[in-house]
Amino acid sequence: MAPQANVRLEWHGEKIRGKGRRAVERAMQAWGAQVVADAKNDVHRLTGTLSRTLHTASRSYKPSSDQAEEGGGAVAAGDLPEWEGDNAFIVAGSWISYAIHELRRGGAHDFLSRAVNRANGRFKGLLQQAFGSEGLK
Repeated sequence: MAPQANVRLEWHGEKIRGKGRRAVERAMQAWGAQVVADAKNDVHRLTGTLSRTLHTASRSYKPSSDQAEEGGGAVAAGDLPEWEGDNAFIVAGSWISYAIHELRRGGAHDFLSRAVNRANGRFKGLLQQAFGSEGLK
């Protein structure tokens, strides 16, 4: 009889998937925070209301609290991103009525596009850092 070797495989797929999901959440929260911070630095200020109302939110966020009080209604970062199956979503911006008009003026008034572009450029590094903190490389 030939020698035999028994190998026991312990599958940790769900554990690894959970770590990956937490890493994606952490990276997306960092991305949103970067967008908001950069947008606040770039926004054209008269009263500061637009800057104070910039925040991250889920896709299902209802902007009524932005209209009611400056900066109100922000979703806690721990609640983000919003998951739909294997797809994760996060939005950043201000939902006060004149924010879109400021963006449409373009040029120096388009504070959000520049902030998103800068954060997108950093996203790979944010993902690598988040996966590393979960012990995944």
